[in-house]
Amino acid sequence: MRYQRFMILFPHSLVRYLAALVPVIALLDASGQTARAAEAPHAHRFAIGEDEYDQGYGCILYRTKLPAGPEASLEAAAIHDVGQVFLDGERIGFTDRRSRNFRVQLPARTQAATLDILVEAMGRVNFGVEVHDRKGIHGPVTLAAGGKAPVNLRGWQIFRLPLDLPMLGGLEFQRANSSGGSTGAPGFWRATVNVDQPGDCFLDMRLWGKGFAWVNGHNLGSCWNFGPQQTMYVPAPWLEAGDNEIIILAFSSPTIWSSNDAATWLGTRTAPEAHRPSEALP
Repeated sequence: MRYQRFMILFPHSLVRYLAALVPVIALLDASGQTARAAEAPHAHRFAIGEDEYDQGYGCILYRTKLPAGPEASLEAAAIHDVGQVFLDGERIGFTDRRSRNFRVQLPARTQAATLDILVEAMGRVNFGVEVHDRKGIHGPVTLAAGGKAPVNLRGWQIFRLPLDLPMLGGLEFQRANSSGGSTGAPGFWRATVNVDQPGDCFLDMRLWGKGFAWVNGHNLGSCWNFGPQQTMYVPAPWLEAGDNEIIILAFSSPTIWSSNDAATWLGTRTAPEAHRPSEALP
């Protein structure tokens, strides 16, 4: 038996729509004031895990106000699994459970600022001492500045972002500008793709970094440029003859506006060289 090189079969319209005509909706607006949650935020004195809100997957957003002050160190007991820290909508840093890094250095603030911590759950440990794998922030969350003792941060708004169909159905998209409109902030991107004849195909996610993808409401799974898998399988039964909706949640804005990027991103029907076998296998 010979090994056959697989083909990535994309409708040509997919290149055009995803490269240049993608509406976008941000999880945070420019001032960090709006979260795209399916419900009103929960108020809590301290930051607590998402399991306390009967949410076992997706993302959760924690928000509080910080007073003006000098450069400071923000730290949590733990954040499961990946956290992004924002001040007034601008990303300041990341936390990562793999490296047990739960500290981010914040810049000086000349006035009060909105602190957002967006946490992504990435599956659960099912063995060993961490089998009870609680997602979200494990408090306390503290702020330390000027050599003083850390102060517990209180007065949180907590937004559930389960990434389920009710939440996706409630998103209101707007057209991105021609320059990309990218601030690097996480956001939802949508394209409508016209397919003449549905068939099995793959989405090439090389320029999307880390995130999730849905086709016609079906969750394809998560993508991450950290690993070797850069394509996502789309089975033919999930496609329809005519218009098909693709939604991508990107945790950082992709750069796909130049014609060169568009050509290299989805312009080829064959698998990228890096993902092909060097020779036929027996």
